[in-house]
Amino acid sequence: MLGHVVDLSALPYTLSNSVRRKAGVLAMVEDALSSGRLRPRVAGELAGKFAFACTALYGRVGRAALKPVYERQHSSAFAKKLSPQLRAALLCIHDIVHNAPSRVVLPSYFGSRPTTLAYTDGQGEGWIAAVIFPRPPFQPAYTAMQLPEDLCRSFAPRNPIEQIETAAVLLLLEVFNDELIDTDVRLFVDNIAAQGSLIRGFSRSLSQALLCGAVWGRVASARVGLWVDRVESEANIADVPTRPDKVARFALLRSLGVRCRHVESARFVDQIRRELSALSASPRLAQDVAQLIPQRLLFATEIPRKCV
Repeated sequence: MLGHVVDLSALPYTLSNSVRRKAGVLAMVEDALSSGRLRPRVAGELAGKFAFACTALYGRVGRAALKPVYERQHSSAFAKKLSPQLRAALLCIHDIVHNAPSRVVLPSYFGSRPTTLAYTDGQGEGWIAAVIFPRPPFQPAYTAMQLPEDLCRSFAPRNPIEQIETAAVLLLLEVFNDELIDTDVRLFVDNIAAQGSLIRGFSRSLSQALLCGAVWGRVASARVGLWVDRVESEANIADVPTRPDKVARFALLRSLGVRCRHVESARFVDQIRRELSALSASPRLAQDVAQLIPQRLLFATEIPRKCV
């Protein structure tokens, strides 16, 4: 495939970026970081190259980093200086090119992996919840918590429900990581906006893009095959734990054998704050990365196993 390396030597098959494609993206990123400038025309070229490179990465990994690059592409022709957000995006792209896992492909005769059903939900007061029906020997379980008010305000000034719903997906991946590793997950959400941005791995909202990037990073780490579908709010069982005042409704969870799983709320909130901290980046850190290694020389010595 043009610009990609396909390895058919073992299962699962992998699809990764070629040496030349990696070197091309890295060259543009490092030039921008070292000079502190990125012109709109060059930003458009970088966006195109990296968007294509993302097609060879696991799931939707990497796409969230494109938001500030697209903004620079469509900004004034005189815009050159790197903003903190754009600098953060370039650092993220630099790291992704080096470390993001390749896309994996399993042939149809390989058989299916275990499937896990999961539901997540969030509501305006910051309550989020996840319900999971995993493969044996794991048992059905749910977890729920309330996000701090100041964190919800940092998502979006007026209506942060899309980000709250996405935080619930992060809660699912955090609490039930052991159950989800190496499984195909059918995730049901009842928010159309959150479903769309999760499927794309990208959003026009920078905070939502960061949360989507965090979701797909964790999905890749756990080797989860994620499918996001929509369910009506009335049929979303994760709605029950987000309304702890309606105690009688918890009888439904008990009747299904779903038990409560504790979440370390403070630790989880800290993780989300760290994800959102990518909204700014230290200029010194950018200089360190730009001067770190001329990785193009390293990539020039790599030999792909199989190119088609």
